[in-house]
Amino acid sequence: MNMLNRLIENSAVDTLVLTDVQTLKDAFTGWLEQNEVRKRTDESNTLLTKKKAAERLGVDISTLWRWNREKYLVPVKKGVRSYYRLSDILAIEKGVRND
Repeated sequence: MNMLNRLIENSAVDTLVLTDVQTLKDAFTGWLEQNEVRKRTDESNTLLTKKKAAERLGVDISTLWRWNREKYLVPVKKGVRSYYRLSDILAIEKGVRND
């Protein structure tokens, strides 16, 4: 308890929460699950330029054009520019085709 008293005295925090290990494990597990969901959502919303997509996949931009024609990797149009979903690129990298 002496160490706890020193911690409280040297702290600028107004509140101290004491909990057990299982509660911390449960809270951390919940945080990990939420973080994984957020990460998947971010991946599906992230868009890459033609150049970045080609670099990431290790192909030429002409290959992206051909893949679009074959409906293998279809870009998202924003105005006159084409972008590629990161989630689609990750699927190709994992070997999952988007037919």
